[in-house]
Amino acid sequence: MAKCAALVISGGGAKGAFAVGVIRDLFERYRRTGWFSIVGGTSVGSLIAPLAAVMAAPDPMGRAALETVVELFSQLRTEQIVRRRRIHHLLRRQDSLHASDPLHSLLQQRFLPSWFEWLRRDEAPDCYVVYVNFRTGRKVLASPKDPTMTHPRFINAMRASSSIPVFMEGIVIDGDLCYDGGVRDVVPFEQAVELGAEMIVPIYLDPGGVSPLTTPLSRADQILRRTIAILWDETRHNDLEMANQVCIASQVRRALRDAFRENPPTLEKIEATLGRDEFASLFGGMCRVETIVKGLRPKARLTDNSLRFDPADMVRWMRDGEATAQQVITESPFI
Repeated sequence: MAKCAALVISGGGAKGAFAVGVIRDLFERYRRTGWFSIVGGTSVGSLIAPLAAVMAAPDPMGRAALETVVELFSQLRTEQIVRRRRIHHLLRRQDSLHASDPLHSLLQQRFLPSWFEWLRRDEAPDCYVVYVNFRTGRKVLASPKDPTMTHPRFINAMRASSSIPVFMEGIVIDGDLCYDGGVRDVVPFEQAVELGAEMIVPIYLDPGGVSPLTTPLSRADQILRRTIAILWDETRHNDLEMANQVCIASQVRRALRDAFRENPPTLEKIEATLGRDEFASLFGGMCRVETIVKGLRPKARLTDNSLRFDPADMVRWMRDGEATAQQVITESPFI
């Protein structure tokens, strides 16, 4: 029986090339055995996740999605993502250093309406991206399978998820200003758990932890990037801890079922206890995570400036992602 496997992709700017390398390797080695049933991403992960989800489609669509995301992360430059505001523009609009209209144009060109329509089908993976509504302070999940979702609205959700506050302009959705999903959800495990993932394959874009600086902070943009790095590291840690707790809870429930299989009255009491409302976040609903794959992350910090998109660097990081996937995943995650 095929496993319900979820791919979740963290934020990290240009370092998303590492994730693309992992995905390309998994596609080339294991796509014939199946694909992810759930694909989610935040920040740069939100730009990759929808294309990774389309890879579940029959060829030529599935392979075209792979080739598109590989091409983008082999050739993209910063100016194709954002446009730096001139001084007189900053005086008129002081909420961001850059406009993201180049990214909007890029997504309109490369994330095809036919791909979005395929993701709405029942047989397509559950795909989602996460952004944060800054008026309410809450994270929002956008999915092509939402009956009210449209292609332009989903592109705006992808833009909002990848819009780093101050560095990039916010995206107005339903009248509210929305920004980077990484503010609340660097690695979006929660929805994968709620959708019933049995195996979660998370791709991180940092080795973990915050490395000490070797040079002093002397500019506002450096301080902003450092602030984001510290906040994201803490959020990433919390996201993983939540998923680990659910995974352990699933293992405990399975062990109890095995231990008391021959004692139905006791097993019934155990199930009733685990089904109580106060335990729902760990044992309720679709919570059945059995495995969280560990190790899909760079061995060393890729860059101190993840907002600089340089093709030479990204091609190298993509190869690192492929090599890491080959070391970490040695059999199909889908069977």
